[in-house]
Amino acid sequence: MIQLPGIETLDVNQKRVILRVDFNVPIDKESGNVSDDSRIVKSLPTLELLLQKGAAIVIISHLGRPKSAGDPSCSLKPVADTLRELLEGHKVDFAPHSTVEEYVQKAKGLQPGEILLLDNIRYFEE
Repeated sequence: MIQLPGIETLDVNQKRVILRVDFNVPIDKESGNVSDDSRIVKSLPTLELLLQKGAAIVIISHLGRPKSAGDPSCSLKPVADTLRELLEGHKVDFAPHSTVEEYVQKAKGLQPGEILLLDNIRYFEE
């Protein structure tokens, strides 16, 4: 069996890393907050390692099955708020639904140690 190198061996210093994470978490309909953050918490060791190694991270995820682009019930904003609380001391920005070009521009502006969470990838038909 071939053993692939792990994330620990990657040189990500001063680089942007695109990370696909499963942040499909339950959102409380009344408060609009994440009601179970266990999936977010499970991602923290990976995020912290990448940040420690000097990476800027762009996170791509989905939430639910939006009926249309920008459906507020499927926005990852509450996830960004929770992630910001859990990663105290690190800048966590949220990019609301936009064009791919605008996402690229936001990602280019990231500095090492910063995170950009893009809104629900399922907002895009493609």
